[in-house]
Amino acid sequence: MLSLETRIQIVVVICKYQSKIQVRRELRKQGLINVPSRPTINGIYSKLLQCGSVHDILRSGRPLCSTKIIEKIKNLISSEPDTSTRKISKMVKVCHITVCNILKNHLKLKPYKINYYQALSVYTCEEPLKMSNETSTSSGI
Repeated sequence: MLSLETRIQIVVVICKYQSKIQVRRELRKQGLINVPSRPTINGIYSKLLQCGSVHDILRSGRPLCSTKIIEKIKNLISSEPDTSTRKISKMVKVCHITVCNILKNHLKLKPYKINYYQALSVYTCEEPLKMSNETSTSSGI
């Protein structure tokens, strides 16, 4: 990304020479290390002609999470810390990945998935062992 000073310098040189190649040569003579390409120079000049400025324009795109959503999630977690991210996402009406990202990035928490395992009794462990011993002795192994 070019600095504002570099963009202004490009505009001054392009107004003087009217040639993109000559602009690149002049910028190299002035000691600029990373000389922009011709399409970049064209873009800067066309932005000047369209907008009247070489400043960055606001970009369109997906909006960031609002503070209201972050506060709702924070309140839900503080009142019910064992609530899953999917339940929170249904309550707040955002994607569960967004909830995970808010927990990690904004609230500095670490969401995780709880793994449930079936508790085995002594009987359930001994019975298959006994059956395998019986089959191995009857087959002659």
